[in-house]
Amino acid sequence: MAVAPDGSDLYVTETAEGALATISTATGQVLRTTPVGQEPWQVVVASDGTKLYVVNPDSDSVSVVDAATGQATHTIDVPGDPDTLGLTPDGSELWVAGNSSGVLNVIDTSTDALVGQTNLGGDGPNSGDGEDPTGIVLTSAPTPTG
Repeated sequence: MAVAPDGSDLYVTETAEGALATISTATGQVLRTTPVGQEPWQVVVASDGTKLYVVNPDSDSVSVVDAATGQATHTIDVPGDPDTLGLTPDGSELWVAGNSSGVLNVIDTSTDALVGQTNLGGDGPNSGDGEDPTGIVLTSAPTPTG
């Protein structure tokens, strides 16, 4: 889940449906449902609130959704079973970690393009053995199957 910067909307991934739900925080009503990739896991809101990024582990992708219209504008292919998202403090980069790959992918948020990768070692952020010497910490909840 993620909340719009102004607090008006709550964004929730619907894993089984492959969708992102937008819910009014004032009324609790579902305003819209946006199809994204397979098994959407996490959503983050861009720093300026205009875009939403949804990671789709079973599609090896990140969906970009226009927050105003609720339309998915495009999909970014991200290798390595991506499941964890993090925006840099200035919002210029979206970091996408793979569940099993030990790779950190970097997306430039001004172009929404994959611009780099860093091998963190180990088996991914959920394994506990991929320590990164630069101090980057990404974590995610375990999957329902453990």
